[in-house]
Amino acid sequence: MSAAELSILLDRADDPPTDRPLAGRRVGGLLPADAATLRAAFETAVLRLGAEPSEDASDCAAALVRDSRPGGAAWVANRAPCPIVNAGDGGHEDPIGALADAVAMRRRFGDLRGRVVALAGDILHHGAAFSSIHMLNALGAFVRVVAPPTLLPPDIDRLGAEVHHVPAEGLRGADAVVRYPLDVRRSLGTLVPSQREFDETFGVDAGSSLIEADQATLASVIAACLDHVTREVA
Repeated sequence: MSAAELSILLDRADDPPTDRPLAGRRVGGLLPADAATLRAAFETAVLRLGAEPSEDASDCAAALVRDSRPGGAAWVANRAPCPIVNAGDGGHEDPIGALADAVAMRRRFGDLRGRVVALAGDILHHGAAFSSIHMLNALGAFVRVVAPPTLLPPDIDRLGAEVHHVPAEGLRGADAVVRYPLDVRRSLGTLVPSQREFDETFGVDAGSSLIEADQATLASVIAACLDHVTREVA
C-alpha cells in the first residue's frame, strides 16, 4: 500500500463517516471466539456504518477476517463473495492492528516522517509488527525492532528495520515504542527460557513513549477500512 493510500485510510479513521454509507447492508465478521476486543470493535464499526453485523460473508457488502494460519485471510479473500479486510493471519500480517497503532502515533505526533519508532518484544509471532514495518517505512518513519534473536524472523533487516537485541540501545532516542507480548504457547521453553526472563529483559517500560491503541481507535480503523473497500467496488 502506498503512502497516499495509507494517508487516506488514516485520515478516514480520524474522521469516520457519519452518513451511514452501508445502511441496510450486512457486514461479515469471520473472527475467532477468543478475539473479544476485536469483535467488540468490529460491531461498533459496523453499526457506525449503518450496517448489520453477520457471522458469515454471504450476501455481505464486505467482511472482516482473522485467521490463525499464515495466509488464511488471503485464502478467504480468493473465495469470498465480497471484499475482505484482513484483521490478522497468524504471525504473517495484521494490517488492522498496525493501522490502529499508526493512528495513535499520528494523533500524538502528527506527521510521522522522521520519527523513530521501536517495535519491541515478541516480533516473530505478531503479524502487526510486520505490517507496521511496511506501513511506517511508507510513511517516512525510521523503524527499529528490539527483541532476542529467537523472537525475530531471519533477514528482518531486509524489510527496512534496524535490529537491536539490547533494549537499552534499541529504545534510546525512540519517539514511540510499540510493545508485543510474549506468545506463551509458541515461545515459552523453546524460544525463551521463561516468562519472567522475557519480562525482565524485553517487557519494556517505555513510559510516555509507549503507544497503545484502544478499542475505540481499533473500531475507527475497522470502519475506515470497510468503508474504503466497499467504495472501491461500488
